[in-house]
Amino acid sequence: TMAATITLDCVTVPTPPIVDPSGPTSTNSQRDLAFTIVVDGPAPDTVELLVDGDAVATFPTQAYYRGFWNSSTFTEGLHVLTPRATVSGVSRTGEPVEVVVDRTAPQMTSFTPATTVEVDRDTVFVVNFDEVVTAAPLAVSDLVRLSVVPFGETTPVPVAFTATLDAAGRQLTVEPGAVLPLGVASLSWAGLHDAAGNTVTGTVAASWNVSRSVRLGSDLEVQTSST
Repeated sequence: TMAATITLDCVTVPTPPIVDPSGPTSTNSQRDLAFTIVVDGPAPDTVELLVDGDAVATFPTQAYYRGFWNSSTFTEGLHVLTPRATVSGVSRTGEPVEVVVDRTAPQMTSFTPATTVEVDRDTVFVVNFDEVVTAAPLAVSDLVRLSVVPFGETTPVPVAFTATLDAAGRQLTVEPGAVLPLGVASLSWAGLHDAAGNTVTGTVAASWNVSRSVRLGSDLEVQTSST
């Protein structure tokens, strides 16, 4: 039997959450990704931001912890950001946030109708992409353009239309909302981009001749009879 005295020091380490970005996000590395870590509790000796387990930013004790992550040297794909606070050599990590590094721009894979087809008021234009595209924070109609250059003129005339992306975000549908003037119609989708902010590259517009025929009324039902 031996007498012993054990002295314990209680160290309280706060859990440091990342409040910005608040959830999964994407970046194309064109600008550094801003982040903010908050600490509610005892002031830590240091606060760090870890990316895939390695520290990329370290802060001493201060009122708030805000910085920027330069992702340009990281591979494309999923990366995990984790905050870590340390008090007297004892560390605690907060909830991780997933960030996808995506520097590859989306491209158009196909569109209909073919450019050899004449178009009119009833034509439905469909454009497909190789990855999810969006217009956020704007509306799709703000980034898509439908216009006609009338015969004998050089200035495009805007045409009213409706534009929608399907639920998968990979198919754009455009329907004219007015009669197309005779001339050359053009549809542009250059303003659309992916979640990381990469705008569509490659083919970003197409043109068609406007049909010279005019619909005079509704379709007539033709009935045949035999005698």
